[in-house]
Amino acid sequence: MGFDTDIMAGIMLGLADMLEPVVAKVWAELPADFPEHIRESIMGGLTERATRLTAENIWQASR
Repeated sequence: MGFDTDIMAGIMLGLADMLEPVVAKVWAELPADFPEHIRESIMGGLTERATRLTAENIWQASR
């Protein structure tokens, strides 16, 4: 019963691979007048979270 952890780890690794380009795309599409302190806070948080999605962290959490 439950979801296979190897499958879930594979999904998480796929997500991790997609995060950097997504963050870059969102950053590029924000309006020029978007408040910088909000942009920095949001994008910094996304980037920090993305760094947690490493293969080592994902496999360690799945065990």
